[in-house]
Amino acid sequence: EIANKPVVNPVAALQGKIAGVQVINSGKAGADPEIRVRGTNSINGYKPLYVVDGLFNDNINFLNPQDIESMTVLKDAASTAIYGSRASNGVIIITTKKGSDSKLNVQFTTTNTVQTRAQMVDILSADEFRSVINAQGTDAQKALLGTANTDWYDEVYRTALSTDNNLSLSGTLVKGLPFRASVGYANQNGIIRGDKSERFTGSLVLNPSFFQDHLKLTLNAKGSLTKNSFYNGNAIWAAATFNPTLPVRSGSSALGGYTESIDATGNPINTAAGQRNPRGLVDMYDAGSDVKRFIGNFDVDYKLHFFPDVKLHATVGTDVAEGKGHTRVPDYAASYFFDGGYNYNYGPQKKLNNLLTVYANYGHYFEAAKSNVDATIGYDYQYWKSTSPATTEYNMAGAQLKTHKAEDYRHTLLSYYGRVNYSFDGRYLLTATM
Repeated sequence: EIANKPVVNPVAALQGKIAGVQVINSGKAGADPEIRVRGTNSINGYKPLYVVDGLFNDNINFLNPQDIESMTVLKDAASTAIYGSRASNGVIIITTKKGSDSKLNVQFTTTNTVQTRAQMVDILSADEFRSVINAQGTDAQKALLGTANTDWYDEVYRTALSTDNNLSLSGTLVKGLPFRASVGYANQNGIIRGDKSERFTGSLVLNPSFFQDHLKLTLNAKGSLTKNSFYNGNAIWAAATFNPTLPVRSGSSALGGYTESIDATGNPINTAAGQRNPRGLVDMYDAGSDVKRFIGNFDVDYKLHFFPDVKLHATVGTDVAEGKGHTRVPDYAASYFFDGGYNYNYGPQKKLNNLLTVYANYGHYFEAAKSNVDATIGYDYQYWKSTSPATTEYNMAGAQLKTHKAEDYRHTLLSYYGRVNYSFDGRYLLTATM
């Protein structure tokens, strides 16, 4: 079902699928949907904990939905308890696809979508606006009326076309070595001019097994490159409030050629950004980011030969991300006219997340006692590091506007846990977690 939904972010595929889970899509290209598994009753916000193939993540927008095998949502206290306080907002466990002992299978999928705006704020047309001002406005207000009929919504919003293409190969090339490899390209345009997200993904999974499946190994590597182009959020308010009787273009080269509210000297009136020409706000705004991410993990599962009721598991993984971006507005744009434009480059911001997980599991059904016992004890080590250099905001002439200090955050989390599940006669269940 996830693979068949026309979504770029896998979280969006959960919308309307699970009772009590709220998923709200912002409409921004490449943005993470807002998901609430257990409401907003936590001091840690409302974002759930993501676990991808055993690795903990703060978001999963790097994942290609076509690579996902299953998504499991944990929302009750008993099932989330083993993850500690991080699971107070629920847990989403994601398992990605692996290779199989079969002949080579090649699959290609493409999804193409069209998005358009709906349920806009109801505003006056240019003729209705003129009628109101002529009937109730002052002489000064009447003097500001123009003869144009401009729909500023049409100048800011657009019909957006998006595409998502994926190619995967799976099967067995070498005997005893199942594999799956995939590449993907997604190009998502937002419904506001300037909003765009491109994502390139690749993954490789090797999952051989030995000793009659007593020992299973999984090597999983995923990489992504996301290139974002951001729109000017001030244009949304401006489109609903700017004078519809004014034309988009002024016929002059001043202020980028866009019609603006100006004073007697020809300079833009120093007012809120929402009162600027909406089309000028989106056209003269250049902002974007590039984010690279690599996730790799190695899993070992061993079922003891001499005691098959006991299984041992170990996971070693790393998650490395780096991002940089920019925002530029020319000095002749009305929005930054009095600052001399805007020029800001930030990054590289780097994040590192290392994980070691080891646990032992015992499971046995005692037929005489009609009892099933499943017990797990484990240990987790997780290390985070996030750094970003000092940066400075400038105008287009190179004058300093604002500075930001360098940041370096690091922390480690050590976890020891145990859990016992006991059931009697398939009716009475007891779970204890520490």
